[in-house]
Amino acid sequence: MTLPSAETTAIQTEIAVLSDLWNSLPEAESVVHRAVEAVASRADVAVPAGAELSLALADDAAVQALNRDYRAKDKPTNVLSFPAVHGPLLGDVIIAWETLLREAAEESLPTADHLAHLTIHGLLHLLG
Repeated sequence: MTLPSAETTAIQTEIAVLSDLWNSLPEAESVVHRAVEAVASRADVAVPAGAELSLALADDAAVQALNRDYRAKDKPTNVLSFPAVHGPLLGDVIIAWETLLREAAEESLPTADHLAHLTIHGLLHLLG
């Protein structure tokens, strides 16, 4: 997967690394920023002015807890999206490291490519 190089993006993105497991993919934050820019640069995607995104790079345990608490599913999943109610914040996207890694291996995909895919998937949920 080829993603654009992004210096700035139409979507201000705040990334929180919540698990040291993500240290195995030092380019993770760059991959996320490029994936967000790939979405924002499409003519067929409406991005509100001043849009903001909060994205967390977490582990399976954290994602499982959120999945249990908000979706009544007591298991990890690859990505969760929580839309914001008001303001420029689109919402929150949370990606689980172990699930991402397992799925990438099962599909023979580079980990960074699967991270880009899940970032785009989660963001598109927030954009409708």
